[in-house]
Amino acid sequence: RNTEQVDEIWRTLQDLDVVDQVACGARIDAAAELGDLEKALELVEFMKKKRLGIDVLHFSSAINACAKSAHPERADHALRLFNDMVSRGLKPNIITYTNFLLAS
Repeated sequence: RNTEQVDEIWRTLQDLDVVDQVACGARIDAAAELGDLEKALELVEFMKKKRLGIDVLHFSSAINACAKSAHPERADHALRLFNDMVSRGLKPNIITYTNFLLAS
């Protein structure tokens, strides 16, 4: 669980210009495992800005980052992510709901 190592790998992917939907999903998962809510939110915004096709799995992972974070507003962030996902016409799955409940 080395944040610096994860960040270094992410910078390398960006330098190689190979950041895509799959790479973003992996990076959001890593942020979740590290409890890094801010990085997960940053990556969701990055995906939307770059139009990388954010889907239910990306949102579920970001909500998982909320659940694993000690951030005092983690429940609010999880709710915003959930509402954003639904407003995009994406249907939550069991993982989404579980992560959302854990973040509350």
